[in-house]
Amino acid sequence: MPTPKDLTFRVRKVRPSEVPLLAWFRVPMSHEIARFEGRPTTIPSPREMREYERWIRREMRRGRLVGFFAVGEEGLPVAAGFVWVQEVAAAPGVTPHWRPRIQSMYTLPCFRGRGAATKILDASIAWAKERGFSRISLRPSPLAGRVYTRRGFEAVPELHLDLSKGPAGRPSSRRKGKGKPAQRAGRSASRSRRHPR
Repeated sequence: MPTPKDLTFRVRKVRPSEVPLLAWFRVPMSHEIARFEGRPTTIPSPREMREYERWIRREMRRGRLVGFFAVGEEGLPVAAGFVWVQEVAAAPGVTPHWRPRIQSMYTLPCFRGRGAATKILDASIAWAKERGFSRISLRPSPLAGRVYTRRGFEAVPELHLDLSKGPAGRPSSRRKGKGKPAQRAGRSASRSRRHPR
């Protein structure tokens, strides 16, 4: 039997029946990032995983998400990732448009350094180009290596604020998951939109 070092990989799209496996790859990825950043690791509940799987299936049906597996010679996935097409807001001189974003790229530890992630990255870029997109983006994890910069990705600064802590780092009194009526209405309207492609 070949060792992980000797394996070669091919990339294929994730089938609808394989959504639970695609969703599972997110769990060890999140754990590794949390350990790297010194945060406690958590195990998602079955309900949380079902909700995540439902979201993936819904976006697949809408044509806004495509998943990829890198599989070894026996056909077993050793790496995964997906492309999610997001709507970009309008601005003066800019019309609303759609942009693909690479999400949840993860390779099982014993199969790293063999090009599996690069193959998924190349498949994602090719998928976006075939559909006429001129740009693709991603948010790399702190563990990501040179796989992205080797393909020409450039860093763009982005700031984030944890709203659960309030604007000055203080705990917020607003209940989690709640918002103003207009915000909730906006979320409902966004769910009804369809990717035009």
